[in-house]
Amino acid sequence: MDVTKGVKMRDKRNGGIRLRSLLLLGAGGLCILYYLLGGILRSFKLSAFWIWLAAGVALMALGFLDRKMAQTGRTWFKGRRSRRAACILAAFVLLYFGVVEAMVFTGVVSRGDPGLHYLIVLGAGVYGEEPSPALRSRTETAIRYLNENPDTKAVLSGGQGPGEDISEAECMARLMRESGISEARIIKEEHSTTTVENIKNSYEIIGSTDLKVGIVTSNFHVFRAVVTARAAGGEDVTGIAAPFSGILLPHYMVRECLAFTVDFVFGRFHTGAGFWKNFS
Repeated sequence: MDVTKGVKMRDKRNGGIRLRSLLLLGAGGLCILYYLLGGILRSFKLSAFWIWLAAGVALMALGFLDRKMAQTGRTWFKGRRSRRAACILAAFVLLYFGVVEAMVFTGVVSRGDPGLHYLIVLGAGVYGEEPSPALRSRTETAIRYLNENPDTKAVLSGGQGPGEDISEAECMARLMRESGISEARIIKEEHSTTTVENIKNSYEIIGSTDLKVGIVTSNFHVFRAVVTARAAGGEDVTGIAAPFSGILLPHYMVRECLAFTVDFVFGRFHTGAGFWKNFS
């Protein structure tokens, strides 16, 4: 009887290990496939895009190693305490990721408030002198708002990066002029290279943190941009989401979680009570 019970328990454990290995291998394969598709259809040089390849290789290696260890009778963790600690850590990571992604998603549907004093339009890539799809989408979203709110001015924020023949701010300004936006309503900020610099430099141009400001950026980026603006002292800040979709949206959503974590850890949200104002 004990022998039969022991065999059943062993078979059950081995079945669980096989399933776990298959899940790891499958997840790793999907990450690598996504990396290849995104790279071929868009670019392998996208910011932090390498994480999909790294994650895929790591997951597949774990899957193969997991199966190999099971065949030799070894386990990842010895004792209940180590297994319990590993489960708690994994649950915490998944919970943290879910909470941050939920916060990111709140910005995806943000449409802003009417009658803002200023828009801060965040830059994105420029191909030579042509706007990237993300930059065009942000600029067109800002143009629609400016047409509906004739007293609002726009600070176009973005410097000139590698492969860009003009600054991101100048590229946006050209699109706005072509759309009939008055030069008097267009202010260029051409020195920033990060979101934090975008917000800081733009507020220095505006000259006040008390005015009503809308941050125009891609939908996946709105939450972090608004948090950054409030941490910089912005008293009345709202987000305006420019549409962004397609194969790269999952990448940018995941990247936002990583960028949010880095900004938080390095204190970029900690100016006064700026960060906590987002949850009051």
